Amino acid sequence: MITKKDVQDDKLSLVAVGSMEDLQSILIEVSELHQLQVLCDGATVYAETDATKAVLRRSQTLDFWLEGNGLAPMFFKLPVDLQHQFGNEIMNLLKLRMGSIKGAVDVVEGLKSLESLGMLGNVTELLEKRTGMSLKLNGTKTVDIPCPVELLPTGTGGY
Repeated sequence: MITKKDVQDDKLSLVAVGSMEDLQSILIEVSELHQLQVLCDGATVYAETDATKAVLRRSQTLDFWLEGNGLAPMFFKLPVDLQHQFGNEIMNLLKLRMGSIKGAVDVVEGLKSLESLGMLGNVTELLEKRTGMSLKLNGTKTVDIPCPVELLPTGTGGY
């Protein structure tokens, strides 16, 4: 790509050099969480970047993810600076385990559970140590209790 300056309106434009396939290979589609994570990572390096909205949105996603893994949501209870710090720590742990930011995002978006990855204890221990909060739902240990199918609620929107 090269840039072209339009003399009349003093604006800078990007001009593609090559074929349409070249341009399409440059543009990749990523999820909202992926975009939020890149912004939150960058805000750690560039302090002048205000990533408050991105941190809050990522924290909502992380709380939903914790709940989906049988843990109590906790990010909403923290100040924004700690949400940012601990959110980055969790995402970095997942990136190390999964090998990429895409892999980490896949885990948080529910494509793999912490239990199936053998990471439930690691994540629980990390967050409980760093925040001083219990991640057990209702302050008790979660236990899977078999439930007959006929006792399950109906019309729950696919749950």
